[in-house]
Amino acid sequence: MFLPIPLDYRQSLCEVRSKRNEILSKGIITEIDEEFVRISAKNGDYLKLLNVNQPVKVNVYNKLGFTVLVGFVLTSTEDEMKVVDVVRIVDHERRNHFRVEVGMFAKISSSGDFTDDEEQAEEAKVSAVFIKDLSLSGTKIETRQHFSKGNKVWIQFNLGNCIITAQCVVVRRTIDESKKFYQYGCEILFDSEADNDRLCAFLFRKQRELAMSSRS
Repeated sequence: MFLPIPLDYRQSLCEVRSKRNEILSKGIITEIDEEFVRISAKNGDYLKLLNVNQPVKVNVYNKLGFTVLVGFVLTSTEDEMKVVDVVRIVDHERRNHFRVEVGMFAKISSSGDFTDDEEQAEEAKVSAVFIKDLSLSGTKIETRQHFSKGNKVWIQFNLGNCIITAQCVVVRRTIDESKKFYQYGCEILFDSEADNDRLCAFLFRKQRELAMSSRS
């Protein structure tokens, strides 16, 4: 049986936080299942009502050790909340904003224009890159193109159900001599909060898939 955290974490105090790390509610973990974690209000208190499918982070406090879960709200009342697609994240993932290996292709544009027209695409200097990993705030990409630290470009990638476009700022560069590729660590800057939410949902689900496959 795959559980996000051991059953010994039942009755632990917890904080429910937004993806921006704002405290939304405090409660007690009362049920741990393969499919969900149930959080109940403390005696004399109540939980804030949250939207269905809202991504949340749950900080759990227990003598076994502090741990962090991420998932999505399935049901929400003043008395209890059920969180599904739950994944336990480790220290380095917390520091890197849920960095997840994705391995997918994307497009880079110097102007933000990703037109399908070949002539316009040439003017906009659109090229393909390989995304090695993604987080809510950054990505590591691989390409033969040369960029310098501080360069700003636009990146566009397909999450399956939507296409995300965001600005990228190069913060570091390494060279893979064997493949003749450059690898860049980039900060991602979103114009659209909705796109940031879509990426958050994708990363949570991708992380759960990776966690499940590692246990199989």
